[in-house]
Amino acid sequence: MNRTARAKDDGGAPKRLLPLRISSLILIFAAALIAVFTCAMLYVGKLSSEEADRQAYDSEISLFRHVLDSRFIMLARDQFQVGVWDETVKHVSLDFDQDYVADQIVSSLWYNHGLDRTMLVGPKGDLLAYARESEVDFSPQAAALDPDLRALIAKSVAQYMKNRITIKGGFSARAATAGDRGVMLSDIGNIFEGAFQTIEGKPALVSAMAVVPDVNDVALPDGPPVVMVNAKFIDADELAYLRQQLGFRSLDFVPAGKSADTTGAHEDIKTLSGTVVGTFVWQNASPGAHIWSVILPIVVAIGALVAVAALFMAQRLAKMSNQLETSERRTRHMSRHDALTGLANRVRFGEALEEAVAGLPQQPFAVIACDLDRFKAVNDTYGHAAGDIVIRAVSERLVQEIGDSGLVSRTGGDEFIILIHAFTDKRRLDLLCAGIIERILKPIPLDGGEAADVGVSLGVAQAPLCGITGSAILRAADEALYAAKELGRGRAVFAAALEVPEDPAGADPEAAPIKAAE
Repeated sequence: MNRTARAKDDGGAPKRLLPLRISSLILIFAAALIAVFTCAMLYVGKLSSEEADRQAYDSEISLFRHVLDSRFIMLARDQFQVGVWDETVKHVSLDFDQDYVADQIVSSLWYNHGLDRTMLVGPKGDLLAYARESEVDFSPQAAALDPDLRALIAKSVAQYMKNRITIKGGFSARAATAGDRGVMLSDIGNIFEGAFQTIEGKPALVSAMAVVPDVNDVALPDGPPVVMVNAKFIDADELAYLRQQLGFRSLDFVPAGKSADTTGAHEDIKTLSGTVVGTFVWQNASPGAHIWSVILPIVVAIGALVAVAALFMAQRLAKMSNQLETSERRTRHMSRHDALTGLANRVRFGEALEEAVAGLPQQPFAVIACDLDRFKAVNDTYGHAAGDIVIRAVSERLVQEIGDSGLVSRTGGDEFIILIHAFTDKRRLDLLCAGIIERILKPIPLDGGEAADVGVSLGVAQAPLCGITGSAILRAADEALYAAKELGRGRAVFAAALEVPEDPAGADPEAAPIKAAE
């Protein structure tokens, strides 16, 4: 080999091949990285879509079960109006009166609440009455009680026997006092049981409740009580109601024995013994398809560059998000709190009241409307700056007195509203109101060595005793406050003594009125 050939062999082709190989490796690595990233994104998209569909399905099932549970509670509330009543105990449990059953029980449950079937079952399990809508049959052979229905009745009886108490002359469901029906309604689970059943060959929601006194003027004898059983058929009207409550795109019911399309969301309903009554089916949401429509174009268009861009954007977005979150918290706080006192304002109080109303009847509460006495004299004598000092001092005293028992809000001027959720009995509310009045009466130091002397008048409304809607409860508290001022100020008046009527426009159409004034 000559020198020229050696020079070409040593410094020619081999020197050009090395950079080409590195470039190829870089390209291969980049392509592999893009491929891995693309596959990872596709896999993540698959997992995300499947998880989104699963969570949507689980949420719909959970919502569906919650709505059905609420429906049983509504049935119990309907039964409560006539089943938990001294008059019913007198005319059914102690001295069976057919006219009373037809006029006061069956007619009320059919015409007022649309319950399709009503049964009264005696302590020995004998059928006392059977009503189809408003028509009552008092013969023992009016209907046959199948084992599932008897099991439901037995559970209701067991609940009563477990939770009954001894009163003068016999037994009752609980130690109720006059006007305490709202508290009894929150304890309705002590005498009530609900289940799906087949009544006359039709699927239905069935509820069973022991007939018990409300104010305990009468007592039940020892032994099992009379049980009231009601059925609401799962018909077109019931399906329409459930669709409205659920907000599903579709909802149908397929009775047992018929073929049901279970490719979408579905839920079997069963009797206490496990027998399938039928199947609810609906078209469930599928957010996974939308996720694919978003992810796939991003994977194709951006590829491997998404990782770098996402890291950069994540840092930027995290900083911006923190700034926005801080600003939002500040803005949200200002929009829901009074600028002078820092207390909750009318907006925040309205939200808290809506939450409290949503918890009725299981979680009763009270509203106290407050209005300062002699506050105008402070402004006229010492000026508005002194008035601001008084308002701030009153706010601090109210917060100190209420503590963790509720929410204090200022709704404007010298007006305050307090939401009490820790207790609702009149004795403790009386003590609380006395403490508020006493604390507010203490002189308030002003600038220049002066002191302001103000008082407070209070109007108290208990829920659900005075109403089951926010507007009705507020109106009751305001009218009680007005009565307190009319009686000479510096005192508390309870709305229950005013027999405040419920607001028809704001009332829940599904909820029967509670006889608080009886």
